[in-house]
Amino acid sequence: MAKKTKVAAAAKKEILICSFCGKHKNQVRNLLAGPGVSICNECIEAAMDLIDNAGWEVARTPTDKALFIADQDRLVARKSAMLSLWRQQLAAMTDGATKRQDTALH
Repeated sequence: MAKKTKVAAAAKKEILICSFCGKHKNQVRNLLAGPGVSICNECIEAAMDLIDNAGWEVARTPTDKALFIADQDRLVARKSAMLSLWRQQLAAMTDGATKRQDTALH
């Protein structure tokens, strides 16, 4: 049973077509395949022409440096929040201990 499934999966993987135009991988120069979807170089070029002619701006992905800086900023903010919380808890514990000593002296 497992052998049949592997053979069917292998046969399914070999049939790559563009999800947009339906052309087979042998009919185009390049075919970029992802999980469950693929796109050929012709459809990519058509999409880029559409974007250029429509005046859309292509979203830029953040650089590794920008991601690193953002992560560092989040870590610093998190550390600051934790220190603030610890200081508040320490102050509350200290105030409680002081109040208990005051009441014990009276």
